Amino acid sequence: MYGVLALVILGGCFWALSQFLTRIPMGVAYAIWSGAGIALICAAGWLFFRQPLTAMQVLCIGLVVEGAIGLSLSTNPA
Repeated sequence: MYGVLALVILGGCFWALSQFLTRIPMGVAYAIWSGAGIALICAAGWLFFRQPLTAMQVLCIGLVVEGAIGLSLSTNPA
């Protein structure tokens, strides 16, 4: 059950990435993909597995996300 759900979500993620790649450069799309992945995995670990997050870890995750957003905003669409 969980395996099928994971495959459906993964397929949706790759479909979304393919849609983004038609509008923004690959480097920016990959940076956003990576930053969102880091933030979501950390949030899932905190929510579902009760893994602690220190203030420094939250700050660093925020910097990764901020960097991806800044890269996206400073790049002209192709």
